[in-house]
Amino acid sequence: MLFILLTLYPVFSCGSQAGTVETISTGTFISTQTANIHLSALGAQDFSPADKALLLSALLKKVVIDKHLLHGERALIDSALLKLLDSCTARELARQFVKENARASLWLEKSSEVAKTYLSGQKEIGLSGAKTIISIDPPKVSINWKFSETNPDNMPASLAHELFGHVLEKKRAKRFGITNKIYSHHYNEELNAGLIGWIVSAELQMPVSPSAWEYVDNPSGYSSSFLSCNPAYTLRLLDDEVRAPCSAYQKRLDGISKCIEENKQQRDRTEKWLKIIDHLIEVHKIEAASFDPAKRALYSSMNGAQNDAIDLPALATELHDMIYECPGRESQAWIKNFAEKSKSIYFQELRQRVAERTEILSSLLLGKTGHMDPSLKPEGPWDKLVALWGEHAKSGSCNGWYPK
Repeated sequence: MLFILLTLYPVFSCGSQAGTVETISTGTFISTQTANIHLSALGAQDFSPADKALLLSALLKKVVIDKHLLHGERALIDSALLKLLDSCTARELARQFVKENARASLWLEKSSEVAKTYLSGQKEIGLSGAKTIISIDPPKVSINWKFSETNPDNMPASLAHELFGHVLEKKRAKRFGITNKIYSHHYNEELNAGLIGWIVSAELQMPVSPSAWEYVDNPSGYSSSFLSCNPAYTLRLLDDEVRAPCSAYQKRLDGISKCIEENKQQRDRTEKWLKIIDHLIEVHKIEAASFDPAKRALYSSMNGAQNDAIDLPALATELHDMIYECPGRESQAWIKNFAEKSKSIYFQELRQRVAERTEILSSLLLGKTGHMDPSLKPEGPWDKLVALWGEHAKSGSCNGWYPK
């Protein structure tokens, strides 16, 4: 998943008390009491360097790291794992990972170099930090080396997302008899991993994805938007969709044309903003390096839009095929099994974990106010660019110039 980084912001301690109540897309009511107990317990733990070394050693017995890494590559991963355990949430999940006897292999992916750009002499890669293949045993976690090399602060959260969000949950699901055909089609599987990564970033006082702010501000709206035009996750189902997945897929198929048009508009807007940056640098002599964060965000957006231009039409074909097969015996058996399994203890517990982590994230980002506080939300590079261009447009110094 692509992360566009924002500047740092004040972060509450691991023992912060949550004070808001939300209703998320699963329809689960979030209990502040459960989240408060969870946060207090984690914050109360003493964790010495010796404790960290022991926990890391135990974790590495369950995670096999590629033996062919170069010294610098292994050093970056070791550093990220150490930093990861500075998060109280990550420490607790690492203990659960060991206790659950979850296992994974950890590799570096070096072949993909899509959307390569150069900003102030530094190479930037517009790709996500990592991915997990859960269809093999043990699951394989692939770290995007090119992304991590230029965004090392992102690696601890990426590791938390993959190891504790996907690998640990896959092991739990298997223990409850939940197969991959069910587990990997439920939206809460990805939402839970996303929440873990966002929480760990916040606890480590690292840049947090703007998606985290969008989610806590409107969980249901974020979830619907996330699933509507996101080719990687459109086949995931919300709790209220598992009994009639074919109807859900039909609605998404009906919206594909709109997604394709919106994607084209996004590409056009991105190209215009890149032209605006060039104009501000060349005509108004503004330092080029000051636009690097905004250009990273724009190139990431452009890369995602380019990929979607290929993936969305293919997704439409896949959705059409799945809907066509819905009346068949095999599809009906899968739908029935999904509906039954969604009521299992495993999915009940996963809903509770999502609810608790939503409350924890809200506590970290918003404090106890219960609403979006502009003084806490960091100003991103996109906001700065829009404000700067607005000033120039109003001043008349651009003589009516506008990108075509």
